[in-house]
Amino acid sequence: MKGSLKVLAGVLLIISLTVFLAACGGGGGGGNGGGNGEDGTLTGSWSGSWNSSSGIDGGSLSANLTQSGNSITGSASVTGYSPGCGPSFNVSGTVSGNQITFGVFSGGSETGVYTGTFTSTSMSGTYSITGGPCVGDTGTFSMTKVGVSSSSIEITELEGIWTGFEIDGYSEWTATVSGKNMELIGPYEWYSRGAFNINENVSPTQLDYEITESHYSGNIGKISLGIYKIEGYTLTFCFNDPGETARPSSFTPNESFRCWELTK
Repeated sequence: MKGSLKVLAGVLLIISLTVFLAACGGGGGGGNGGGNGEDGTLTGSWSGSWNSSSGIDGGSLSANLTQSGNSITGSASVTGYSPGCGPSFNVSGTVSGNQITFGVFSGGSETGVYTGTFTSTSMSGTYSITGGPCVGDTGTFSMTKVGVSSSSIEITELEGIWTGFEIDGYSEWTATVSGKNMELIGPYEWYSRGAFNINENVSPTQLDYEITESHYSGNIGKISLGIYKIEGYTLTFCFNDPGETARPSSFTPNESFRCWELTK
């Protein structure tokens, strides 16, 4: 449990460094094309998840970052943290190329070391907690940039209007995707709208959906962690309940998450 907190802190720092790397990556060789080295490239809001190698702890994470040259500062918050490991942090770091290496600090002392890679819209890596109440924990993290304008990103394979049914259900659903925005309409006045980010570096592809409008006000501002696949003209996706920390692990629904199968 202690690893959870530091993991999140580490994730946030990684994000910070990632942002720096993106800024520097465009100017140097060996970059992955995600960053162009311009000041402010990684400035903005980020969201994603972290998972401890223990296989038990994990949760969501979010960060607000500001880039100035090769330095990143900001704040971050996490869910799934354990007692003694706080839910919010200050972050700072530096980057080089598209690689990130940074430390997490608490009370002036380094408590973790993090490494990873990034693009201008996503980042991922590993962490190792070296001090504090969560010492010894290791794991992985991934984050994507929230609210990227559709004019500045490539249209994804999700683009369009999808209709179909919830798996193990009978009511019709419609998902409308435009750029990085999605509207999901279901029965009985059920609806949600928000922005999403995807992580194609894992299988199945992950999708994090931040809800900005909903029939249920308690969901607004929360993130649903999901997975999806497209086979031919069929989209299958699964989401956990907004704000929950366990991402779906398969396309078979259970008491922890729901799945849909739609076509266009």
